[in-house]
Amino acid sequence: MQRSNSNQNHYLLFASNYLFRFLQPNNTELRETALNMIEELQVNITILLECFDTNKIQSFATEEEAVEKGMELLEQNKLWAVISFRDIPDANGTLDKLPPFVTYKIRFAFLVLTLDHNL
Repeated sequence: MQRSNSNQNHYLLFASNYLFRFLQPNNTELRETALNMIEELQVNITILLECFDTNKIQSFATEEEAVEKGMELLEQNKLWAVISFRDIPDANGTLDKLPPFVTYKIRFAFLVLTLDHNL
């Protein structure tokens, strides 16, 4: 426990010294370097976040609609899978809760999927 406090004190001292030097009026080079590093970090984070597509799940009223859209996405090389749930009423149904077992069917384009040994 003592070592942890010692490390914290070391980092606080380092940070306070850096901040003191950063705020000195004659130290514009340090500020420019720090701000350039922050800008580079922001650009890298933006590029990284562009890799994620959060709009990957779509719902459809029928399996046929899902398969039709799936075929469009397959042509664009953007389809992973179509999952159809069986024995679950549509949006107008009266299902209060899911049954203990849910039956589903998965259709996927096996040529598009990444194999486990490549991950």
